[in-house]
Amino acid sequence: MPQKTIYVSEADLPIFDQAQALAGGNLSSTIVRALRRYVEERLQENNRMQNFEVKVGSIVVVLKRFTARQLAHGILAGDSSGSQPTIRYTAFETKRGKIALHTHTIPSMSQSVLKGLSGEGEYTLEVFDSIENLKSLVPSEFFDAAKASLEGLHFEELDI
Repeated sequence: MPQKTIYVSEADLPIFDQAQALAGGNLSSTIVRALRRYVEERLQENNRMQNFEVKVGSIVVVLKRFTARQLAHGILAGDSSGSQPTIRYTAFETKRGKIALHTHTIPSMSQSVLKGLSGEGEYTLEVFDSIENLKSLVPSEFFDAAKASLEGLHFEELDI
């Protein structure tokens, strides 16, 4: 019978012990069930990939197309004086496992901008190897949402 060795950190031993007790001593079948569920979830996520078109540039704006799934979208509203621009952030997981960040920076806030009616401003698209590369580039709330979505936490479970 084939064997696989799993190394478990000391901090994770209690969960393994608890799983083994709940499984009636057969931890191997419990691990296989968990891995099956993980693989199914990842395959479903990959099936949720779709084509996106985003604008890039400021003076000359071009369209870029790629296949990904959207992780998070958010707006950091500026002020009407123009001293703080409005920035729209959208994070994606690409089909190759990269993280793409699309931003739309608008010099001053207006109702038309917030409603998505304005095409002015600068559009950027950056691609990173890891979600951690976004941490210093985006608001913490946006980063947390994108990271949670990447980890498969698409909703918050409420115990109410």
